[in-house]
Order: sequence, then structure tokens, then C-alpha cells
Amino acid sequence: MIQSNYKDILRNDKSLVSKRTIILLVVITLVLVAIAFSGKESTKQVENVWVSDSSEEIKENEDPPAGPYRLSSGSETIYVIISAKKLETSDSIKVTWSSNDTEPEVIQETTISPSKEGSGKISLSLIKKDGSYPEGDYFIKVYLNGTDTGKKVSFELF
Repeated sequence: MIQSNYKDILRNDKSLVSKRTIILLVVITLVLVAIAFSGKESTKQVENVWVSDSSEEIKENEDPPAGPYRLSSGSETIYVIISAKKLETSDSIKVTWSSNDTEPEVIQETTISPSKEGSGKISLSLIKKDGSYPEGDYFIKVYLNGTDTGKKVSFELF
């Protein structure tokens, strides 16, 4: 009789171990699934930002040229080039062009959404004032979905 109870206890322990193992496997699976889905959102990003007065720069360069950026205020067009990764059409990119004074003044603010999903370059042109760009020191900041990307590019117009 004692041996019978001992065998019953062992059988019950085995079923408990099996239940614990199954619960542990389910929890581990849920954690891995959560990690996989949270990583999907974090791959969306603005990789590089630079300024140029050449439209060829938009097509040719994968990486931004080394700064500092000095551009002629008489340039026909000045471009802000943004290299972005894994954007969706529901995303928004905001670009601000500001003076680099002690109290920066926003000169231009532009918000756009990608027309297609994926990765690539987005280019914007800065607006002229009275037919030319005002000389001075400036910076561009880029926001993705309302969050500062940390991408700030300083440049000089001479």
C-alpha cells in the first residue's frame, strides 16, 4: 500500500512537471513573439540628412558627403536630402530650416508623407526669399512621426 501511494505521487509529479514545461514553453514563445513585433517598428528610421545645391547629389550618393556644408546664397536651388529606411505611407517627416542664432528663428517648416512604402531618398527644396537665399549660418532638423530623429545638419550660405 505504501508503494502504491509512492507510485501515485510520482505520477502526479510527472504530470505537474509536464504542465510546468508546457506553461514555460508558452511563456517563452509569447516573449519571443513580442520581441519580434517590437523590433519591426524600431527598424523605421531616418539614416542620413544633408544639404546640397546639386540635384545630381540626390541620385548619385548613397552616403552624405562630408561636411561642413558651405553653399552659395546665389544657388538656383538648395536641397535637403533625407535617406530613410522602411517608411510607410502613414508616416510623416517634418523638416525645419532655422537660423543658427542665439535665438533660432524657423525660416521654413515642411511636413511630408512618403508616396510609397520602403526605403530610399526624399528631397525637399528650401524656399528663396526675394529671389535668393539669405546669407548666414543655419541648421536643418528632421522629425519622424513627431519625434526628433537627432539628425541636425548645420550649413552656411555665403
